[in-house]
Amino acid sequence: MVVVLVVIILLLRCVYACCAWRSIKKRAEIDWDSESVHGSAEEDFPDSVCDCCGDIDICCKTTWCTTVAEAEIAYVTSFCGFWLYFISAEAAMLTGIGLIALRILRWQTRQHLKNRIGMEYDCCYDCFVLSFTPFRLCGVCQELRYAKRIREEQQLVGTAVQTA
Repeated sequence: MVVVLVVIILLLRCVYACCAWRSIKKRAEIDWDSESVHGSAEEDFPDSVCDCCGDIDICCKTTWCTTVAEAEIAYVTSFCGFWLYFISAEAAMLTGIGLIALRILRWQTRQHLKNRIGMEYDCCYDCFVLSFTPFRLCGVCQELRYAKRIREEQQLVGTAVQTA
């Protein structure tokens, strides 16, 4: 009975990942080399880790299917492909090596994002945020909110240039 339940949950997560992937591909790409990204010279993300409810859509996605949200971050930052991250994370959870492997993968993804935007990677703080489940979810929300903000700013600039 437990095996059937695990298979059903895994299938539902895969269906959700397919639906999410379709919307992720349609969004505008982020130009990480743009001045709008590096020009801010921020030490850390502009919003707090605890601002999870600032964007309810991202909060719900992260809460109910964290691996999809994490895979989106990996994809938009060019850390690795969406499906590679999603399948690796799901497999790590199923095989029992999930806690260690997923934490290392998340640390690397966050470090890659911060390097892309010129933020300093604070090993102690970031490891703390990503090690405990409630904070880990909030850290993922924080990264997705930042990527969304950059994407929206670049779309506004692109629209203004096209109309001028």
